[in-house]
Amino acid sequence: MGGAVTKNRLCKYVYLQMEYCNQCDRLARLENDAELPAMQAGDGSQRSLIKTSRMENAALRKLEQEKKIHARLTELDGEMAEIEDAIDELTDPMQREVLRLRYIDCENLRHTRWSDVAIRLYGDDDEKNLMAVWRVHGHALQALAKQRELL
Repeated sequence: MGGAVTKNRLCKYVYLQMEYCNQCDRLARLENDAELPAMQAGDGSQRSLIKTSRMENAALRKLEQEKKIHARLTELDGEMAEIEDAIDELTDPMQREVLRLRYIDCENLRHTRWSDVAIRLYGDDDEKNLMAVWRVHGHALQALAKQRELL
């Protein structure tokens, strides 16, 4: 697979992180919603039986949703780990660092700007340093594409 496919997979990392955070938030909301007031003993009327049945159904739906969310979190964690492992396997430390800075160590779920990567690596974001970062990035994409068919 070529560098473009590899780059698309790396770009996906930030969206995996975003979905992971959103799923964790959903799970927390479900847990907060589950904290219902203690059930009162029914008076045996039809009305109290319907209320109990609704609460049981809501609890079952909550458990099913939690199960789906936990499964998705596990899947997302695996996908992110796969990308991180591929980067860690690169032999060139500069290539690893460019990819980590650009795709993994993002702030506010956005890719790190190229100028910020250049500043972190070279202390300046002048054109010469930006060109160096882009060159290392290109070599890193090629190395990943050769090293792993999955990226």
